[in-house]
Amino acid sequence: MRSFPHLFAPGWIGPLRLRNRIISAPMERNLSNEDGSITQRYLDYAAERAKGGAALLLMEATYVDPVGRGRTFQLGAHGDHVIPGLRRLADSVHAHGAYVGVELVHCGRETGPHITGMQPVGPSPVPCPQVPDVPIPRELTIPEINDIVAKFAAAARRARAAGIDIIEVHGAHGYLVNAFLSPYSNRRTDDYGGTLAKRMRFPLEVVRAIKDAVGPDVPVSYRLSADEFLPDGLKLEESMVFSQELERAGVALIDVSAGIYETSHLTSATMEHPRGMHVPLASAIKKVVKHTPVSVAGRINDPMDAERALEEGHTDFVTLARALHADPFFPTKAASGAVDEICRCIGCLACGDLLGKSLAVSCLVNPAAAREREFTVRPATRRKRVVVIGGGPAGMEAARVAALRGHHVTLCERAGELGGQLRYAARVPFRQEIGQLTLWLSQQLERGGVDLRLHTQVTGSLVQQLAPEAIVVATGAAPSSPCVRGAEKEHVFSLLDVLEPLDVRDTRAAVVGGLHHACLTAEHLANRGADVTIITSTDVLCSDVGPRITWNLIERLQGHRAVTTVLNTTVEEIRDGELVLQSRGERRILRGVDVVVWGGRFASDNRLADELLRIEAAPEIHLVGDCRAVRTALEAMHEGAEVGHRI
Repeated sequence: MRSFPHLFAPGWIGPLRLRNRIISAPMERNLSNEDGSITQRYLDYAAERAKGGAALLLMEATYVDPVGRGRTFQLGAHGDHVIPGLRRLADSVHAHGAYVGVELVHCGRETGPHITGMQPVGPSPVPCPQVPDVPIPRELTIPEINDIVAKFAAAARRARAAGIDIIEVHGAHGYLVNAFLSPYSNRRTDDYGGTLAKRMRFPLEVVRAIKDAVGPDVPVSYRLSADEFLPDGLKLEESMVFSQELERAGVALIDVSAGIYETSHLTSATMEHPRGMHVPLASAIKKVVKHTPVSVAGRINDPMDAERALEEGHTDFVTLARALHADPFFPTKAASGAVDEICRCIGCLACGDLLGKSLAVSCLVNPAAAREREFTVRPATRRKRVVVIGGGPAGMEAARVAALRGHHVTLCERAGELGGQLRYAARVPFRQEIGQLTLWLSQQLERGGVDLRLHTQVTGSLVQQLAPEAIVVATGAAPSSPCVRGAEKEHVFSLLDVLEPLDVRDTRAAVVGGLHHACLTAEHLANRGADVTIITSTDVLCSDVGPRITWNLIERLQGHRAVTTVLNTTVEEIRDGELVLQSRGERRILRGVDVVVWGGRFASDNRLADELLRIEAAPEIHLVGDCRAVRTALEAMHEGAEVGHRI
């Protein structure tokens, strides 16, 4: 049992008395209709987080003007048609004892014609390189600025009419309000640009207009990128001055974040970054405001870290996004002392990739996120004997869910430990948190009474002996063999081979392939003392994953003294001590190669599935994860959950 007296002490935001210090962050989820109205799926998602114990749910960046919409399926407050849905949202959250707020936004320069059909607008014509086709924003005129201020106020009135408890201004992450404050994106020379006092004008006008629109009973909070982490961007020192002005304007909470689209790897950070990375920013803001409470976001996925930040006086609240996405019952589990049962966000940022693809934002570690109604655990109508073959993420999740539903589950794994490829992934630099998922799933299997059999090679005869009524095949995938002359040589290894304790000190290694897992392995080898050359047929590294996931990795590889990258090049032959390379029609030899690591794609291992399907009168058989088709742990976990719920 662990106690968190500060985390679970009541707190005040204006007139609202919160039951604890946990705020659910305004994370975008692609769960709205195209007209900005709310869906049942959105309501289910919110209700689950309120039920899980968060004190305040701040719903995602909610656009006030179609010109400022940033995503196709974004929540809107731009027209009266959204009010009934927002009222249902408020009612569903209030039913579980939590408050609810909306975060009002105009995306400004960080959207474009691909979403709105219109030219983006901003304080100045400074484009955002992360927006497709890099549209140049049109500089807003003074009458247009006044009109946008009025639209913020109108959106706030709609939210208040729907019973929303608090209004937040999205003044972070490079959106329009933040863009006016930042010297990076605001190059104006009139009364809205230049000095800090002039750059503060538009944000403060928005705050005052909203306060006038909603009255004294509805508090107004402000989300702030305290540092943009750009040489000519907004710095903490200016944000501290601005925070004092926000307090004078009557803001009831300052919600501290960081970064803009150009530094978005620091806004939604991966497991490569330290937990609680923005706590020092919040601490600096808290020191300069007298009465206004402060909250902080940024990689807080452990209640002990949250408790420490509160106890040491760095912040008054914690704003959790992915931590509650991964486990909506994080608060109630922590409050009851069941910390080990929290399914923790591992910072993989699969959710961010889904957001960028306009897909509903689910979660790698929690397949039920954004599928709450579909994945409610319902007792099986008939208890079955279920055999799961394979202890990777797909097999473990299938076994966990099936056991929760009352089935008698046996899980067989040929290795001596669970995890499948997660075991290897957790060994490369900065990826250790992946191991938390394996640990959590293992504990859940034990608590669920799953009959776990390690060191068990499953055959058709063993399956017949176990007499299952349902079989889940989760045998995963194996590295594919290179179709290159010399691939059979003893110094040629797969990615998985070199993640075992292979001594590579003072060797020269060639990693063939530039996908994400190959680049991670290359860094792993370099850190263990090898001189590494990455050889890829493409013109970029890590093309198989999103930029925020690879930002820091590519930067580290480029700066690593022991790593060299060769692009647009193929390996034609592997010889003793050398490789024959082909690049743009030119042939050359790379000499002095001691170890070759083949970093290509994996191939499904479905041999056992084929054998089982040939058994006469076989029971129902389900293939999940990589043995069905090679993809990522996200698909493996989701397919495991789907089968567990279906059996």
